[in-house]
Amino acid sequence: MCEGTGVQGYPCDGSGEEVRACNDKKCPAPNEICKEEYLLAITWKRASAGETVYSKCPANATGSASRRCLLDSNGVAYWGPPSFARCVSLEYRYLHLSLREHLAKGQRTLAGEGMSQIVRSLLELMSQQAYYSGDLLTSVELLRNVTDTFKRATYVPAPDDVQKFFQIVSLMLDMENLEKWKDAHQVSPGAALLMKVVEDFIHFLGESQKPFQTFLAVTNNLMISIQRERSRPSLVTLTSRSKVAGG
Repeated sequence: MCEGTGVQGYPCDGSGEEVRACNDKKCPAPNEICKEEYLLAITWKRASAGETVYSKCPANATGSASRRCLLDSNGVAYWGPPSFARCVSLEYRYLHLSLREHLAKGQRTLAGEGMSQIVRSLLELMSQQAYYSGDLLTSVELLRNVTDTFKRATYVPAPDDVQKFFQIVSLMLDMENLEKWKDAHQVSPGAALLMKVVEDFIHFLGESQKPFQTFLAVTNNLMISIQRERSRPSLVTLTSRSKVAGG
């Protein structure tokens, strides 16, 4: 059967068939919809199961928060936990901007001293224990920049600042942050990157030690021991008590 006509209006020869893709999209049932909800200072708009909604982070942070509408085994929609992996508190953002200012200093000693100031400020923020999962990722980036700058500037921080560095790491690895690290993992493998930064920092300390010098740091979640003999590389022992770091 010919289903079309020629340009002149004459019947065309042969058979023709037209196939169109079906549109499977349909309106979700009432039980497949997450209702609008106000939670953690954010209004989460109505969404259907499988949909992720985004909103501005709370007023004390920049970036975007997200939340996914899920479906349980009975086919009923429910809200999953909010994700703040892309939220950075204003205090952490300002500290990151301050770090950039220190990096812009051409003099090595000034840059090194600036990094020590960053470490002290970061410890104060971490000690408040009021931060988002995105702040953990920002802190990893801050510690990485601190370590890299110390290495480039061949600047050895004061023992007290070294202890503060490891205190920061210990606070970040606290079990209370386990869910925040899981949330952050949606954006970046932050915990693994943190341990890589710690290893680099320890290696830097070992290289800068004098022969027969020993360093020991003990925190709630970490124990670090560095010993250097006269002509051999430093002997390093790193023990983590935190499940966040796989300890």
